[in-house]
Amino acid sequence: MWTREQIKTNAKAVMAKNYWMMVGVSAVYSILAGIFSSASSGASSYLENGMDYMPVEVVLIVSVIVIGISIVGIIFNIFVGNPLEVGKDRFYMCSRLQQTPFGELFCAFRSGQGYYMNIVKTQFLRRLYTALWSLLFIIPGIIKSYEYYMVPYILAENPNISSARAFELSKMMTNGEKLNIFVLELSFLGWQLLGILACCIGNYFVTPYLEASFAELYEAMRAKVYDMGVTDENELCNFWR
Repeated sequence: MWTREQIKTNAKAVMAKNYWMMVGVSAVYSILAGIFSSASSGASSYLENGMDYMPVEVVLIVSVIVIGISIVGIIFNIFVGNPLEVGKDRFYMCSRLQQTPFGELFCAFRSGQGYYMNIVKTQFLRRLYTALWSLLFIIPGIIKSYEYYMVPYILAENPNISSARAFELSKMMTNGEKLNIFVLELSFLGWQLLGILACCIGNYFVTPYLEASFAELYEAMRAKVYDMGVTDENELCNFWR
C-alpha cells in the first residue's frame, strides 16, 4: 500500500539526480503542448471582448481565424501534444532508473518503430471517452479521467499495447485508488500556487516535483497489478531497454 509521504520521498530522491534536465523537459513540454491552446484562447477572448466595436466584416474574418486556430490546435494536440505527453511520462519513468537524455521526450516520434499511430489513437480515445462521459454530468467525467489516469504511462512503457488493454490495465490500477490519487494531486496545490506567485515562471521549477511524484505513483500502481497476477514483465517491462 502506497502513501503520499513515500511517493514524495522517492520523487525527491530521483529529482536529486537529474533535476535540471527535468526542468528542461517539463518546460519544453509545457510550451509545446500549450502553444495552440493559448493562441486560441487569446483570440477567442479578443473576439468576445472586442466584437461590439468591430464592423460585421471584421467580426466574420476574426471568427474564421479563431475557428482555424482552434482546428489547428486540436490537430496539433492529437498528433503532437498527446504523443509528447507519453514521451514526458517515459522520461520521468526512465529517470527513476538512470540518467535519461532530453531526447526521450520525443520517443513517440522515433522513425521505424511503428508505434506512433497506436499512441495517437489510444491517447485520442482517452480524451474522447473522458469528454463523452463529461457530457452526461461532471462527476462521471471526473471519475473516468481518474480511471484512465495511467494510460499514458502504460503507453510509455509498452507503446505497442492495444488501446483496449491499456484502458483495462489502467482501470485495474486505479480501482479503489481514485480518491487517493485526487488527494495526492491536491497536496501539491501549495507548490503550484507558489509557482504562480513567482510570475508563473516558478511553475517550471515546481513541475518536476509533481511529475516525479506521479511517476512514483505509476510504479506503485504497476506493482499492484503485478501482485494481482494480471500482467508481468513481458507486457510491462519495467522500462528496461
